[in-house]
Amino acid sequence: MEAMAGVGMIAGGTFVTTLAPRHRMHWVLLGFSASCATLALTAPVGLALASPLGEAIGIRWLFVVIGVAGALVSLSGFLSPALRNLDRPEK
Repeated sequence: MEAMAGVGMIAGGTFVTTLAPRHRMHWVLLGFSASCATLALTAPVGLALASPLGEAIGIRWLFVVIGVAGALVSLSGFLSPALRNLDRPEK
C-alpha cells in the first residue's frame, strides 16, 4: 500500500508539473509537495488513532464520524471569508 502511495505522489507531481503554465508558479508546486509530504507523514498517525477507535465504536460508526468531521472541515473552509478571498486580486 505504501508503494502505491509513493507511485501516486510521483505520478501526480509529474502530472502537475507538465500542466503548469509556461511561467513558473512555484507556490502551486510547493503546495503540492507540502500536501504530499503531509499526507505521507500523517497517514501512520491516522491509522494508529483510527484503529482503536474503530474497534471501540465499530467500523460503520467510524466512517460516519470521520465523514461528518470531514464535511464540517470542508464546510468551514468554504464559508471562511479569508480563504474565499485568496484568489481575488488586491485593490
